[in-house]
Amino acid sequence: MPKQKGAGSKVKTSRYPSQDENVLIFNYTNSVKQRVLLFLNLLAKVKWTYPLISTSFPLAYSGFVLIHAAILGFDTSIVNSIGIGPLIYPYFFFNPEKVGYSGIAMWVGVLLAAFIVIGYLFFGIDKLLCKRKID
Repeated sequence: MPKQKGAGSKVKTSRYPSQDENVLIFNYTNSVKQRVLLFLNLLAKVKWTYPLISTSFPLAYSGFVLIHAAILGFDTSIVNSIGIGPLIYPYFFFNPEKVGYSGIAMWVGVLLAAFIVIGYLFFGIDKLLCKRKID
C-alpha cells in the first residue's frame, strides 16, 4: 500500500530541475547570453552621436502626448483606470494645469539632459572597455 501524503509526511523532492524549470532556465540564460553577446559585438562601434540620437524617442513621445491631449481637447475629466489622474497625461509633468507649459518645457528639458548625460556615461564606459580590450 503506497504512503499517503498527510500532515506529518515529508514531500520527496528531486535535486534535479523539472522539465518546466529546465525550459525556464534555458530561456532565461539564452536571453541573457544574447544580450551579453550583443553588447560585446557593439563594443567600440558606439559613435559619439548615439547619445544625442537616443533622445529622439522621448522627444517624439512628448510631442505625441501633447498632440493627443490637444485632440481630446485637454479634457481632464477623462480619468485613468484607477481614478487618480487624467488619462490624457501619463505623467504629472505633462499636465499644463499642474505645471504650466513652461513647466512641461522645463521637465522635458531636464529629462532630455539626463538621457544625454547617461548616454555619454555609457559612451565613456564603452571607450574604457574598448581601450582595455586592446591593451
